[in-house]
Amino acid sequence: MNLGFVAALHQGGDSAPLLTLRLGLTKGPLDMNEERKELFRNLGLISSMGISVVVAIALGVYAGLWLDRKFGTNPWFFYIFLFFGIAAGFRNIQIMTAREIRRDERDDA
Repeated sequence: MNLGFVAALHQGGDSAPLLTLRLGLTKGPLDMNEERKELFRNLGLISSMGISVVVAIALGVYAGLWLDRKFGTNPWFFYIFLFFGIAAGFRNIQIMTAREIRRDERDDA
């Protein structure tokens, strides 16, 4: 945040010079809206990555526990599906990150 004193001399509609004083942010309102939009977009992406990992692991654990109870193979299916859940969670992060990188490259072009 750049706090400063900005003074600008503008020509008014009646050809009289008009002195505009502005204290505070030196960026325009559009710049702040774009920065805020980018911030919320990044926060949404990060939180969706976290939720994706947690849900994948939880589903894997639940499936493993259910199969262990059904077949009496405690704890083998639990560990197998826990591993699958962790792998699926990280795969989801990889997919989301690659999609975001492609989107940023497309926006820069």
